[in-house]
Amino acid sequence: MKPDYKNCQLNIVATIEDHFGERVQYFYPIPELKKIMNQKKHIFLIVLDGMGTKIVEKNLSENSFIRNHYLKTISCIYPSTTACVTSSILSAKLPNDTGFYGWHQYFKEFNRDIVVLRNEDYYTGERLSTRLPISYKRFFDKYDDVSTYILYPAWDLERGYKNFKSQVDKMIDISDSKEKTFTYCYCDEPDSSIHNKGTDSGKVKKVLNRIDKELQYLNNHMKEDSVVIVTADHGLIDSKIIYLEDYPDIIDLLELRPSLEARCTTFKVNNMERFKRLFEYHFPIGFELYTKDEYLKSDYVYHTNTEYRFEEFLFDYIAVANDKFSFLLYHKQVKMKAMHAGVTEDEMMVPLIVFDK
Repeated sequence: MKPDYKNCQLNIVATIEDHFGERVQYFYPIPELKKIMNQKKHIFLIVLDGMGTKIVEKNLSENSFIRNHYLKTISCIYPSTTACVTSSILSAKLPNDTGFYGWHQYFKEFNRDIVVLRNEDYYTGERLSTRLPISYKRFFDKYDDVSTYILYPAWDLERGYKNFKSQVDKMIDISDSKEKTFTYCYCDEPDSSIHNKGTDSGKVKKVLNRIDKELQYLNNHMKEDSVVIVTADHGLIDSKIIYLEDYPDIIDLLELRPSLEARCTTFKVNNMERFKRLFEYHFPIGFELYTKDEYLKSDYVYHTNTEYRFEEFLFDYIAVANDKFSFLLYHKQVKMKAMHAGVTEDEMMVPLIVFDK
């Protein structure tokens, strides 16, 4: 499934910007969402990590609060992964404009693959003191006449909330404000549970049903002039891991260790023709293999004012997963039952859920 950049998470941001009298370049508001938001004082945007459309359909009944408040299904920005999409939502820019393009990216000045949201070496786990040379401004920081809030989980030691219920309670308090407000709320579930247990485990059903009840509680207790927009950064798919160290002929061609994502993997190689031949021999299904030039011309990239670092993070080849398979380099790396960053519908379709008072 190719991304639809006329119907994606950035169109939600464009609608919010339009509501507050701003304008997002390249992206247009969603008409039906704009109509619901009209004249509302309190705008809440909730991103539930990993809660793709297929995940919801597998784990919540048709009469659940979430499914009864679907506005529509939208497309995920690509790559369909948290570092890219949440940075895009917060900045109102695409991943190729922010420079945040994968879970881990190779920075030549440090000669390391760095987990961009944690500032640690992906392959060694070493915590780093480096300051990454990529950054962005949050789109809502420019609002002078709007009180803005950002609610993160407990891993944010300064501002973190211990669970989604405590975030919901804070949003209810915010809705009682006499000022205009915008709130961005990020929750790391159900993604965390899905990675560990799979897309339709009992644990995931329990987590999603709890989230469903908490959203209903928010709807029942928030004050007048409030609208809540709920979406996800991506979905997930149950995955089978391919360990590249089991393919010594592939390893021999690598100049650097693979980068970006397990399902959107970029390779720096010393012989492009031989690499392509061996890749297609070993992995005849499951991936679309692009050269950098081919990838940059593909539908996965929507070009705007491309950030100058973006193309550096793409090596000679990019393998995009279109089936259940994912790449890891070593057997010792942590194996997860479900993954994302590929282009299946499971990963690329996310819900747009809206309720208001």
